[in-house]
Amino acid sequence: FGNIYTAMGISANPDTTLLTKMDAAGNVIWQKKLSCQTLDIEVGSGLVVIGGYFTGSAGFGNGVLTSAGNEDGFVAAYNLSGNLLWVQQSAGLYYNAVTSLAINPSDEVFVSVASDTASSFAGIRFSRGLGVCVFDPEGILINDFEIQGRIFYSKLSIDLANNIYLLGRYREPHLNVGGINISCSDNFYGSFYFAKLMKSGKAYWAFDEGSGYRRELGNVRVAASGNIYLTETNVFTQATLYKYT
Repeated sequence: FGNIYTAMGISANPDTTLLTKMDAAGNVIWQKKLSCQTLDIEVGSGLVVIGGYFTGSAGFGNGVLTSAGNEDGFVAAYNLSGNLLWVQQSAGLYYNAVTSLAINPSDEVFVSVASDTASSFAGIRFSRGLGVCVFDPEGILINDFEIQGRIFYSKLSIDLANNIYLLGRYREPHLNVGGINISCSDNFYGSFYFAKLMKSGKAYWAFDEGSGYRRELGNVRVAASGNIYLTETNVFTQATLYKYT
């Protein structure tokens, strides 16, 4: 109880991640050196899951993955003792990355993966844009959907009913998010979108969240109460925390 999990890059070797488990006092229980860039880490009742991207070859515990393009995405799940349980690779021509993760109380793993070309992930062929996949605790794909277009950024969160919240940056005149068409408010710098979707990918709501000019939307989280929190960084006004109900 109270254990801490971190996935940290090494400044001397930017393509390396140290995945570490510590006790509540900060003592290292186990540590793994991985040849990848980690963009997110989530901990469930029996899983530690990391996601990001790698170039060339990467080993996660059992065998080695080889990138098909410049950068391939990955999601890897370990048990709480640090043993690899499963890994999935997103492969395309240029840039692919697992950008965000979430885990529900049943240890189902929700993954967002971005690609600037057509790509393959967990046996599913995705178009350019954002793919969302849900895996069971054993790494079996149980659901997937996609949002097609030029999407540069995405963060994902879930609520207690397994609804999915997506926050992303895009640059398309129009974007179809789960059946709802939204219009880009800034075709030059791009805009942000914000959406709530069912596990199937059908949207409850989706809207353009404003221009990306001198703005970065950081992350999104859903509280047990159902309230939604997201962060923004603006070069003129510093950081802002938003709450939606």
